[in-house]
Amino acid sequence: SANPFLVLRVLGKDPQTQNQISKKILEKWDASIERKAVGRHLQLLQDLGFPVQHCPDGYYYAGEPNTPRIDIKYSSSAYPLLILQVLDCTPKTQTAIIKEIQEKYGAKIDRKAVCRHLELLEALGIPIEHDPNGYYIKERMR
Repeated sequence: SANPFLVLRVLGKDPQTQNQISKKILEKWDASIERKAVGRHLQLLQDLGFPVQHCPDGYYYAGEPNTPRIDIKYSSSAYPLLILQVLDCTPKTQTAIIKEIQEKYGAKIDRKAVCRHLELLEALGIPIEHDPNGYYIKERMR
């Protein structure tokens, strides 16, 4: 699912409520996400170490990334985010991506799922590069 990425993409430095986030996603991508689902996606992003902060006025993106939680079982909806967490400027094969996700997060993902989620990430505008040595991100993005 692209929904956690859509939540991530609309977060900024100014706090927004879950309803405001949902409304922005609808306006920008014509995708409907319920307020409760936005809350689940925000929690997933926090669990994965994205610097999603909360204050009385809402949620915002600020600070340094945190260490992802390894004490929870991630569902398949987290796979694109897990892939994004292990990609850097060093090319990695699908096998290396699978191995790193397994070691860091205990999540089992197969090659077809890695390929499908890499395509999803690219379709969402994540700058993933590919060469004979593997997949990588030239520049880190938030």
